[in-house]
Amino acid sequence: MKLVHVIPHMDEEAAGPTQSVVRLCEALARCGQRVTMHTMATGRPIVNVDVVVHKQCRILGQFGFSLELVKSLYIETTRVDVIHNHSLWSFPNIAAGLVSKRGRGILLTSPRGTLAPAARARSKWKKLIFSPLQQPVIDRASCLHATSAMEYSDIRALGLKHPIAVIPNGIDIPVLNLQISQPNTNRFRRLLFLGRLHPIKGIEILLRAWLVLQNIHPEWELVIAGKGETTYVDSLINLARQLHLKRVSFPGPVYGDAKSKLYFSSHLFILPTETENFGMAIAEAQAHGLPVITTQGAPWSGLEEKKSGWWVERSQENIESTLSKALNCDATTLDDMGKRGREWMISDFDWHSISKQMLSVYEWLHKGGTPPSYVALN
Repeated sequence: MKLVHVIPHMDEEAAGPTQSVVRLCEALARCGQRVTMHTMATGRPIVNVDVVVHKQCRILGQFGFSLELVKSLYIETTRVDVIHNHSLWSFPNIAAGLVSKRGRGILLTSPRGTLAPAARARSKWKKLIFSPLQQPVIDRASCLHATSAMEYSDIRALGLKHPIAVIPNGIDIPVLNLQISQPNTNRFRRLLFLGRLHPIKGIEILLRAWLVLQNIHPEWELVIAGKGETTYVDSLINLARQLHLKRVSFPGPVYGDAKSKLYFSSHLFILPTETENFGMAIAEAQAHGLPVITTQGAPWSGLEEKKSGWWVERSQENIESTLSKALNCDATTLDDMGKRGREWMISDFDWHSISKQMLSVYEWLHKGGTPPSYVALN
C-alpha cells in the first residue's frame, strides 16, 4: 500500500507522539509498505521512510503554516491509499482535513490525546478560533485511532460516531548489554522522572512528596530529566530550592544511549500525571525493567494486573503514600516487579505486532469487509 503520514513536527525526540509515529512508520516500511511522512520540522532521518519537510511561516511567532504542505498533500490525495493524520490543532492537521475529500486517499486520524478533557481545556480561545478549520480532519475521517481504552472513552464522550481502532503504541525493547545496562554505582538508589517538563505531568506534586520522604529515605535520590519551557523549568528549580529539597537534580533532556543508561541506572520510575493518552515514558521504563508509579490519568491499570507497578488516584496524599510504600521495598522486590514489566512490554507492545494491527486497519478501510476485532464500530 501507499501510505502518507502527517505530523506537525518530529524535531523533539523526547515527545511521545514524535517517537511513536516515527517508529510506526519505520515498522510499516519493514512490512513492505511505501511510507511517506509530511511534516514542518524534523531532527533526524527515518529508516526506509520518505520524509518531506515543508517550509513554514509563523503567525505571531507561534502558529506555523505552510502553503507548500497544502499543495503537496493535495497532490498526494490522488495517488495514495491512506492518509494517516497524527494529532490536532496544528496546521498540518488542518491541511490533512482540508484536502482529504479529493482523490482516492482514505483519511484516518489519531488525535494523540488532544481530545482528552484536560487537553481540550488548554488554549480554549485558540481552539475556538481554529475549530472550523480543524473540524474537517475529524468529520472526514473514515476511522479514528485511540491508543488506549481511556482515549477511546474520551473520543466517544464527545459524541463522535466514527469507527475507532484501539491500538496501543509500540515500544522499542532495549537490548540488555554491558555497555548500556550498567547499574547505578553511586551510593544512592534512584527515583526517576523522565519526560516532558510540563504542568500537566504533576512534577510539583512529586517535589512536595519528596519533601515529606527525603529524610525518611536518605539512601534515595530524585532525578527529574526532560525538556520544557525555560520559565517553567526555572520555576521547578526554584520550588526545589524554596522547599530546601535534598538530593534532587535536573539534568535536562537525555536521548539515545544516554537515556537508556539513565533508565538502567535507576530503580523506580514515577509519573504523577494529570492525563496521558498513552504514556510512552511508562512503557519505556517498563521495557528497561523499572517498576512504575503513575496515576489513573494514564491508561496503565495493567501495572496492577501485572504486578509491575502502582496505578493510583491522583492526589498529593496518594502520591506520598504510594511513593513511601515503594521506597520501602527491598531491591529484590523492585527488581522482580521491573522484570515482570519488561516481559509484559515484550509480549504485548512489540512494534512488529503493533504495525501489523495498524496495517490491517488500513487494508480494511481500503478494501472493505469485516473490520479487525480491535475496531469498535459504536
